[in-house]
Amino acid sequence: MYTVSLSSPQDPPSLPQKETPENQEKRKQALVEAQAEYVLSADNPHKIPLLQLPIPSQEAFSNHYNAERYMATLPMVNNEAVVSPGLQPFPASFTGLWDFDQLYKEIPKPLVHGGWMTDELFGEQRLSGVNPGVLRGVKSFSELPACLKGPLTERLADPVSALIQAGGLYMVDYTETLKDIPNGALGPVPKFLPRPIGVFGWYGEGAKRKDPGGKNGRLLPVAILVDISDSDYKLFTPEDGERWTLAKMCFNIADANVHEMSSHLGIAHFAQEAFGAITPRHLAANHPLRILLAPHLRFLVFNNEEGIQRLINKGGPVDKLLASTLAGSIEIARTAAANWSVMESFSENLAARGVNDDKALPHYPFRDDGLLIWKAISTFVENYLGLYYLTDDDVAGDYELQAWAQQLASSDLDGGRVKDMPSPISRADLFKVVANIIFTCSAGHSSVNYPQNPYLGFAPSAALSGWQDYRAFLANEHTTEAEQLDFMLKFLPPQQISLAQIGITYALSAYHFDQLGDYGDQFSDPMARHQLYRFNQDLNTIEQKIEVRNQSRVVPYTFLLPKEILNSPSI
Repeated sequence: MYTVSLSSPQDPPSLPQKETPENQEKRKQALVEAQAEYVLSADNPHKIPLLQLPIPSQEAFSNHYNAERYMATLPMVNNEAVVSPGLQPFPASFTGLWDFDQLYKEIPKPLVHGGWMTDELFGEQRLSGVNPGVLRGVKSFSELPACLKGPLTERLADPVSALIQAGGLYMVDYTETLKDIPNGALGPVPKFLPRPIGVFGWYGEGAKRKDPGGKNGRLLPVAILVDISDSDYKLFTPEDGERWTLAKMCFNIADANVHEMSSHLGIAHFAQEAFGAITPRHLAANHPLRILLAPHLRFLVFNNEEGIQRLINKGGPVDKLLASTLAGSIEIARTAAANWSVMESFSENLAARGVNDDKALPHYPFRDDGLLIWKAISTFVENYLGLYYLTDDDVAGDYELQAWAQQLASSDLDGGRVKDMPSPISRADLFKVVANIIFTCSAGHSSVNYPQNPYLGFAPSAALSGWQDYRAFLANEHTTEAEQLDFMLKFLPPQQISLAQIGITYALSAYHFDQLGDYGDQFSDPMARHQLYRFNQDLNTIEQKIEVRNQSRVVPYTFLLPKEILNSPSI
């Protein structure tokens, strides 16, 4: 149930040009002080616009946050204390897939545990898993990468042509994203990062799975292209036995690395840093836009700095668990943050990827539930900002807002470097930009954060790195099933690493600080509170609609239930 708390007294929200000269001067002086405290710069080892240290104390986690988050992660801490003494030292591997089950003594096994080897769950993960925003539709053979066309034509020309004809061919291509990202190592032990392409087909006839409308259908993997050298690839299909299982493992390793460093850290955290740093520099405390954005930027810059210090530090989880070098992983995040466009909405992204047609692809929970959230946020933003910006002249005359947009768009060392940020900004563009910021900080972040333990918390399903040279092994067509199983166990993370992967994914998925629409006492304007009330009514309706949808989904999709969505990237 969503409720809106009554507001505490504060200066009434106002655009700067509508203040008295005295109040305008007070606002300017307060912003001068804020600009000394909030300094953004890309002059750092990561080459990403980040708030310079020290982080202002008002951005830090609250005592309430720290206490609750600590309690939420206690089961994981207890689990590690019980399990760790029984494991062999690094780099010892397990001797059977069943041995991974012993890693769960005080916590439940993740959602993916029961069916991770099936093609059905492998396909479903592209639609409702940890990284559901990368699937692309393929309308013709000409859209396929050159390295994929030949192998597909040779082995699967007819079924692929039939899928294209039916509008049911889809692809996830990691060859370009990862082509210059090196393999890493943990001490003397090398790690391996595959660069695959996954080919998927939507099959409607005779399928058991049903979308919420009752139409038969499921997305299944057709083939996976895996690199076996720097310039050569090999195609695997479900006919290839355990080599097919290994190919799916290779794909999920790549998918997990792109998820963690691109979809999650790069876009949902680092690309939003500029808004957290620049908003208090240019918008006074009673500016209507700052009031609106405050819940969606809460803890953002502090949490990002915590991530830099504890996750992407030398010897930290990213360096230790992910497949590339630390520098290589950070480069994935930097590139993703730089390429995120503040002017591409959720619905436009779906269209650009060719997955917006719910007749061609009837079952896509991330799309279908995400569109409900996107429309509700977009409507709320338009109604709220429309209270204060009645005309384009109101936007043009708001010198605080225009300074905000200018620094966000700037490519200077202290600029936000936000791709496609309009400056000067118009009324229509403002509404779109703000809706995109709020959606990305809330639903966008939660949709890639909270699936981490359910889908990445079981290493055989989605390891964060390969631990043997998959290229040489998959290039050999004459291996026995026993050799394939032996390789698989050595390819999967060692015992200690598998436990560490559970620990980090659990820690990042265990705690919810707030939920979308929970603004507390943020609004003092009665008309603004009314728009927030309407927004919460919309969220209540969406909650009920998704719950009904989940009753007919084989795998319920809970990550975009409004009650499961954070306001901000606060974890």
